[in-house]
Amino acid sequence: MRITDAYLHNGSSGEIIEEYGDVISELFNVIEQVDAEDIFVKDSNESRYSDIFLASPVTMNHMILIEGLHKKGWAVDHGSARGKEYVEKIGLEPKSVSDPICAVDIAPNERWGKRSVDGYRDGVAVEIQFGKYAFMMYDVLAKFGHFTKQQRMDLGVELVPSNKLYSNMSSGPGYFEQIKAELEHLPDEYVNEESQVPALILGVGFERDKVAFDDIESEIKAKNNTQRKL
Repeated sequence: MRITDAYLHNGSSGEIIEEYGDVISELFNVIEQVDAEDIFVKDSNESRYSDIFLASPVTMNHMILIEGLHKKGWAVDHGSARGKEYVEKIGLEPKSVSDPICAVDIAPNERWGKRSVDGYRDGVAVEIQFGKYAFMMYDVLAKFGHFTKQQRMDLGVELVPSNKLYSNMSSGPGYFEQIKAELEHLPDEYVNEESQVPALILGVGFERDKVAFDDIESEIKAKNNTQRKL
């Protein structure tokens, strides 16, 4: 697996790389260790996919969070209940981890007050969104905002499928160009300036040349300039 696209919502790419380069580089390394043979293991009841294996969000989450970030000392919040048969299918043991630092309570003593991110290290919160497309924007505009308000994070990273990987998944997930367009076309005043948090959107997949960490700043600048040229 590789990083195929990068887009920064709010903030300066130079400042982000200077401040959080070590954390982002480690995330890149983890993603690049994930093999296709561990991912394309999902069978489907959809007629258009009846003769192929699809990318499994469950194994992608497991490989990145449990086999990758957790083993490198990141705080992780990951449940293994749904789809664990796909993790077992590739010879690994499903595992649930719930590090308290990954959670904030936005409404103490209320039933629905808890919010959590998938991974956390040194002020950087990571959300892996290979599920429903609507949750991409929720992560960036709501969940990251809650963590920022409580001074728990300075940078959010949203991992989403590349456009090509999306075409090899069951219906429902979003993809890189979709969330990029959503964020680019928000009204300038949609979120108060003092409440805006830098969010690094990374498209992941297996096609195309990878975006190397050393080139991430130029990739961000190229993607962020696209909107200005329209």
